[in-house]
Parts: sequence; C-alpha cells; structure tokens
Amino acid sequence: MFSPAPLPDGWNAVSSCVQDTPSRVLANVIDTQLGNNTPSNCIQYCADFGYTFAGVEYGVECFCGTGLLPGTPATDTIDASNCDMPCYGDHQYACGGSWAIQLYQGSPAP
Repeated sequence: MFSPAPLPDGWNAVSSCVQDTPSRVLANVIDTQLGNNTPSNCIQYCADFGYTFAGVEYGVECFCGTGLLPGTPATDTIDASNCDMPCYGDHQYACGGSWAIQLYQGSPAP
C-alpha cells in the first residue's frame, strides 16, 4: 500500500489514475524521465517550465502540459490498482503504471 504523496502548495490531484494514450492526455505535452521521480518532484519540474498540469506514469516518467486534450476523460478514473508502480524517487509513493497516469493541476506562477 502506498502513502498519499504530499503536493506543493497550490497543486491538487485531478485524477488518481487515468488511462493514458499514445497521443497522451495532456495538451502541449513534454515528457522526461526523472531518476528522483515523485509527484512532488514532477510537479516542481513542470512548474519550473511554467506548466500548470503534471502527471506521473510508469514509476520514472514525468509529463507536463498546458491542459487536458479535448475529449480526454481525465475525470473518468480507472481502478487505482493500475497506478501501482513505485516512484523512482521514493518507493512509498505510487507513480502511475503502464499507460496509467496520475494527474495534477496547479496555479500559474505569479
């Protein structure tokens, strides 16, 4: 069982587990692999580049975007057991799964 991941101020979970697609669920998406990946570290990475959406997937992947792609059923969560990969940066937290992403949204930087 994973602990709830702490999130930076101003950021909230959009969905605990969403089915990702090859075209991705985030608009204007960039992705990277973070050796220290956690929801918080991914969010910070995205925020540093001015993105207001972040997502963790497959333990090591961090996705940043400007919003959700039109038609993305991001509020239609899939079973949380699909987001069962431990984060590379801290194994007490979950960081998505195979084609399963946890999504977060924050406020734009002032």
